Amino acid sequence: MFSRLPMEFAAPAASITVQAPPNSKPIFSSGAHKDEGFAMDFSPHDTGKFLSGGNDGLTMIWEPVPGGWNVGSESAFQGHESSIEDVQWKRTGAGAASTFAACSSDGSYRVWDVRETSRKKSALHVPDAHNGTDVNVLSWSPLVGELLVTGGDDGAFKIWDTRNVKAGPMANFLWHRKPITSVD
Repeated sequence: MFSRLPMEFAAPAASITVQAPPNSKPIFSSGAHKDEGFAMDFSPHDTGKFLSGGNDGLTMIWEPVPGGWNVGSESAFQGHESSIEDVQWKRTGAGAASTFAACSSDGSYRVWDVRETSRKKSALHVPDAHNGTDVNVLSWSPLVGELLVTGGDDGAFKIWDTRNVKAGPMANFLWHRKPITSVD
């Protein structure tokens, strides 16, 4: 059974403009990345914890502390040869709370386990994920924890089973003529 909404609920909401106070300063800032960055993702498992990836090729974990964050610049994840384009914490499945993926303009993606003491040793490395082009974006499946989708400059998006990447992508959709810039 459906009922009609009163007229006041059917009207479009008024636009609200919020302006920052003049001379406002950030609560916290960090110069840990030596160049600008594009990639950030909050952990779905630990409140306030997030990843950042920069043009310096490094991925860092930001741990919340009173008054800001502890930026893990001394223990940055290293392995990509170019800028980090996207990062995402694994949402579900084995090791989800300690696993994330990063993709790069070097054409690769890597899966990292934060429990690994060597920050240069990724758990998984797919060096040529998109036929010699940048890998722009990635996203973990929210239902099947080991599935990862990537999108590249080649116009393709691919679904990978991270348990068996040697078999190649389990699906390769080359439908677009321009780079893929968002996947979910």
